[in-house]
Amino acid sequence: MGTIIGILIAIAVVLFGVLPALFGILSAVARLLGIILKVLVYIIVFAVLVALGALFPLLILPTIILLIVYFFKNKS
Repeated sequence: MGTIIGILIAIAVVLFGVLPALFGILSAVARLLGIILKVLVYIIVFAVLVALGALFPLLILPTIILLIVYFFKNKS
């Protein structure tokens, strides 16, 4: 009887102790990946806009303005 109770306590400890910690780590990793992906998107968008600006010098100022607007719209 004692070993069954011990096993149940061990299962409870694992469920209520280890699993939330794992979920916390996973959510932190997911958050970090989200930030990295967002930064990559900004870099790609910026590179595309710079390439367009290089092709069409008149577009440089509007693209910079659009990039700033886009960045602040996503911040809020």
